[in-house]
Amino acid sequence: MINRDDMLELTRRMTPKRTCFSRVAGCYVTRPGDIDGTFNIHFGKLSEAEKKKNLDTAKTIPFARTNEQLKEYAFPKGKRRNESMWALLTGMKEKGLKDDALLSILYEVIIDNYEAYSDYAIMVFFGTYDIPVKGTDGAWNEGSEEVYDFIIGAIAPYKGDYEVGIPDFGFLYPAFSDRSADKEKIDIYNIDPENENKSLMKLILNNIDETKPVVPLIKIIEAVEMADDNWKQYFDLELMETVSIAQDPGFIDDDEENERMLEQIEMGWKTRYFGLPDKYDIHEYNIMENFIRSLPESRIQKELAYAIRGSGAFRRFKDKLAGFGLLNDWYDYQSEAYRKIAIEWCEDNGFEYEES
Repeated sequence: MINRDDMLELTRRMTPKRTCFSRVAGCYVTRPGDIDGTFNIHFGKLSEAEKKKNLDTAKTIPFARTNEQLKEYAFPKGKRRNESMWALLTGMKEKGLKDDALLSILYEVIIDNYEAYSDYAIMVFFGTYDIPVKGTDGAWNEGSEEVYDFIIGAIAPYKGDYEVGIPDFGFLYPAFSDRSADKEKIDIYNIDPENENKSLMKLILNNIDETKPVVPLIKIIEAVEMADDNWKQYFDLELMETVSIAQDPGFIDDDEENERMLEQIEMGWKTRYFGLPDKYDIHEYNIMENFIRSLPESRIQKELAYAIRGSGAFRRFKDKLAGFGLLNDWYDYQSEAYRKIAIEWCEDNGFEYEES
């Protein structure tokens, strides 16, 4: 959740006499998607009238209705975060908007994903806020707690001689949370919260569909690893936790609690509770076969293929792997197979996932 006071504190440094902005860049785009001009200029070189116009555009984003027009979103973690707009925005911020190549990439991807109803401008502002110390009594003290470097992006229609109107989409990165930068999050602005620009939001968040729940992939992987014939596992979407139900009453002390949980799962089936992969879905034997096929043709491959025939296949397979010094290779292969099963489960159930 965004704290309104944080945004108001930030906008107090967005006036012509004490602006926090040092640079503004952008481009003008025709409705069909052709760039009609670009600019990148030090904010101090603008005329007073131009400063005011630009500040009005930039302030629209943090000054919007918090948690309605302006909402906070987390970037995906792990590899997906690096492939998201997080990397591009971070690079732009670190360069202070002085890298035109990065700006060109931003313009290009926005133009490709923005459905325009008129000519429009893409504007990006770079600002620095030296966050003052705030006492326990709420009074401002001398000194600085942190230097907050940030960028504000805005997309707004323009008319005539590049007269920019009110932005209909924008962002603040990194998010300004509890008077500090949160590089894992971004604040996204939509002028109409009932008609959000899903296309641009998915672009920024690496194609995460905000209409879909985001589940921690590690939880699903752990459930795959723990799959057992004696327990049936479910994912609780509300608590983001795994629930295990004993298949045999002999494995539990409280049969009534087990029954109560089963009734709750039935009531929330496919809305709150979702069945997790079991031993049959995972098919460990197939994973072993595929691992053996991935090895170079050799005596080792043949001996492993022979070892998994008949009863006791898993024990013989492990013994052979240990003898050949391949146990770590097998564990790596098995872990990746489990990860793929977990991802497939997420996709089959219509979930997005994040990797920690």
